[in-house]
Amino acid sequence: MNLYRYEVLMCGYEVIVSLIKYSVLKETEKGYWIKIYDKKKFILKKDGKKRFARTTKKKALEDLLARKKAFLGYAESNVINAKYQIEIVEDEIRRLKWFIEY
Repeated sequence: MNLYRYEVLMCGYEVIVSLIKYSVLKETEKGYWIKIYDKKKFILKKDGKKRFARTTKKKALEDLLARKKAFLGYAESNVINAKYQIEIVEDEIRRLKWFIEY
């Protein structure tokens, strides 16, 4: 049996969607043991939202999309926070210039 995970690789301006296939070392009542870079990792059987690998390629691709949407949400939040912080710093610079000039 295999488990699947998709990853996105960026090579310059080229985007590569890559499928990674993991062989199941052992199946238990609760989940699966797979090997990643000479380390064993346990994957729960239950279909939760946070799963490292899935039993089907379709679910693995849906997980990739969910991960990328979540990443975009974090990035958008960081942009909003950075813009707000820039406004605060610029206000502080204007305040200090006014204070120093007078």
